[in-house]
Amino acid sequence: MLAGLVLSKDIIQRVLQMDILAESSTYQFIIEKGIEKGRAEGRTEGRTEGRTEGQRSLITKLLNRKLGQLSETTTSQIAQLSFAQLEQLGEVVLELSTIEELTHYLNSLLPS
Repeated sequence: MLAGLVLSKDIIQRVLQMDILAESSTYQFIIEKGIEKGRAEGRTEGRTEGRTEGQRSLITKLLNRKLGQLSETTTSQIAQLSFAQLEQLGEVVLELSTIEELTHYLNSLLPS
């Protein structure tokens, strides 16, 4: 009945009498579903961020060990890489022999 209407929160609260609505089982169900969805999205996002940070950390450690201490600029470039780009770098990390090769590779991944 109210679909498509754009109303202010104040008007909606008066029309729906929020105190009464908050006690209804339908309202509680909708809120619970919203909370569940938010939690699921948060968990997914957290896992993705965790995997990305773990991969970034491992690749940085491997590069430090193979090529010597990375510069702050190089470390900053690695921090800008997406998960997919980190995967690409991880596939070539053992093939890189010099910091210059790494710099060239990173420059090819990152927009100028």
